[in-house]
Amino acid sequence: MNSMAQSFQKIMLKLSGEAFNGEGSAGMNVAALSRTVSEVKKARKSGRCLAITVGGGNMWRYRDSLGLPLERCDSDYLGMMATIFNAICLRAEFEKQGIKLKQKIDSIFG
Repeated sequence: MNSMAQSFQKIMLKLSGEAFNGEGSAGMNVAALSRTVSEVKKARKSGRCLAITVGGGNMWRYRDSLGLPLERCDSDYLGMMATIFNAICLRAEFEKQGIKLKQKIDSIFG
């Protein structure tokens, strides 16, 4: 490992909601969720601190709502709910695989 890689003790990982899709599908795919958590567990073994942020694009995207009678703001709220859905599913899968997490979703409702 080079010296720059060794100097990073904290890692921020942004998971696209699409990481939870199955092949050619949208929504939450249990196998994709489990595989994603297994990969993150491998990274965790490096001893570095991991922070994970997750998106909701597997459930909701504004561009896909253009035919619906929604204001942009309402579409953004749906995207936030999709993000929370993914965060809760991700936490549950981590716990199933034996890892406890600190989850911060309260700032959205602050």
